[in-house]
Amino acid sequence: MISVGGFSVSSPPAANATTAQKGITGLPHPTVGSQSCSACHLTAAGGRNALGYDHSSAVDNANCNACHEAGSDLVNPVWNRSSSQASGAGDTRPFTVASLSAKKGGSSCTVTFPNHFYPADCSQCHTEPTGTVTATTGSAYTTAWAFNHNQSKMKGVCNDCHGPCPGD
Repeated sequence: MISVGGFSVSSPPAANATTAQKGITGLPHPTVGSQSCSACHLTAAGGRNALGYDHSSAVDNANCNACHEAGSDLVNPVWNRSSSQASGAGDTRPFTVASLSAKKGGSSCTVTFPNHFYPADCSQCHTEPTGTVTATTGSAYTTAWAFNHNQSKMKGVCNDCHGPCPGD
């Protein structure tokens, strides 16, 4: 079992860099088999900077930010290829994305929101990946990070795209 979270969230997206990310404990470590620690971690000693975690655990279903938040040193976000914090180095929440295209069925719209919807949890807007996800392009990547538009999970973030919702 591993524990995650507890790191300082950078500013941006947080208002100040003393914001600590809430953690979770009891996250199962994936089955290793005969591979070395460096198959998934930057060093043979294992530890932080993991790549390709198996997301099949129910423990992590609504706690994505415990690993995937700006300031995290828990995962190795090779997809952002940034070399400075200001441009997103170490960022697993792409807070440097200025706008994005939200698509549902045949409809789409361009959404501009500062700091990629911080502090909402990734799971409020994205589909939980199945199994180990290491792809950074193509249909495997877009399927793994699809916008789910599950209104029951998105409570509180609807207004970010749609303005005030009736009953909120």
